Formats: sequence, C-alpha cells, structure tokens
Amino acid sequence: TDYSSRRVANMRRSLFFGWYVLAGAFAILFFVQGARSVFGVLFKPIISDLGWSRSEVSAVVFLNMTIFALALTAVGRFYDRYGARRVVLIATLFLAAGHAGIALVESLWQFVLLYGIVVAIGFGGTSIPLFAALATKWFHRHRGLAVSLALAGGCLGQYLLVPVTTFLMITLGWRWVFVLIGLAILIVNLVVTLLTIRDDPAVMGLEPLGAQAARLQSGVTISAEPDRTLS
Repeated sequence: TDYSSRRVANMRRSLFFGWYVLAGAFAILFFVQGARSVFGVLFKPIISDLGWSRSEVSAVVFLNMTIFALALTAVGRFYDRYGARRVVLIATLFLAAGHAGIALVESLWQFVLLYGIVVAIGFGGTSIPLFAALATKWFHRHRGLAVSLALAGGCLGQYLLVPVTTFLMITLGWRWVFVLIGLAILIVNLVVTLLTIRDDPAVMGLEPLGAQAARLQSGVTISAEPDRTLS
C-alpha cells in the first residue's frame, strides 16, 4: 500500500507525458517540413546534372503536391482507425526509401515514382494536421499553446535546414544530400515515434491535461444552478 501510494505520488509530480508527445511532434515536423522546403535548393543542380528541363522537374513537383493533397484524405481515415503512431511509422519508411532512392535516379520516370509519388505519400503521413489532431487529444487546458508548440517545429525546420542543405550540396553534391535527408528522417522519426508518440492518454491510464479540472468545474456549475422545477 505504501509503495502504491509513493508510486502514485511520484507520477503526479512527474512531467505530464503530453509534453513529451509535443516534443516528439516538434522533432518530427522539424525534419519533415524542413525536407519539404529544401527542394528549391536542389532544383537547379538536379536539372544541370541530369539534363532535364525545368518544365519536366516542375511537373514532378506538381505531381508531388497533388499526391500529397490526396494522401491527406487517406491519412485522416487511417489516423482515426489505426492511430497516429502507426501512420507516422509507415510514412517514415516511405520518406526514407523515397529520399534515399532519389540519390540513385538516372531516368525521369524514376524521379516521378520516387519524388512524385513515394515521397509525397510519406509527407502526407507526417503532415501538420495529423500532429495538430494528436496534440488536441492530450490537452484540454492550454490546447492552443500545445498545438502551436508542436507545429513550431515545422517552421523552425524550414528556416534552419535550407542553409544547412545548401552547404551540404556545395560540399557533397545533391545525391548525398538526399541520402542524408533519408537517413535523418528514418533515424529521428523511428526513435522519436517509438519513445514519445502515443495515440491517446487513455492508453497510459491518463486524462488530457486539464480535463479533470474542467469536469469538476462543470459539476460545480451545474450544481450551483437553482432548481426551477415546479413542485
């Protein structure tokens, strides 16, 4: 009994796990959204090296955006059915395989398949709406702050990874940049998802932050209302 009491007390004093979920979402979006933004840096080197026209590569980028938009619809259904954790893990495999495979492309059809389709599906499975929905499950109080903190990772990734990618491209070449992006996403996403991403606080025997206080406040409000029934 004493051990159980101490354990409960320690759990109450420990940091709410939802903050770890937010940190994980921040880290994943940092690399994923950063990877989406760096393609502009790699656009000209790809054209110059492979001899494709700007219109051909632009068409693949357009296909990527179209598949990404379509994937969001499917991702929402998979999220409701299987949870964020499984969706992110599967999408990570698409992203890692797609980026690493681009480093080996020689033909346009290969680029269409890998960047236009495979990578686009991966982006859809690690998109901002998914993590926003996940954050709202963990927070009743400070919900707006929680969502903003999680999504800030994507903004920071776009800001910081572009200059890093530019340096790596000049130093190593665009093919190695895609390899490194794929490895970074694979390692970070897998580790972070397995350690921090949980689909629902109920799985851990928890409630969303602030849910209990809101429930108690609602009960007080209801009990404080006068009885207007006719006797």
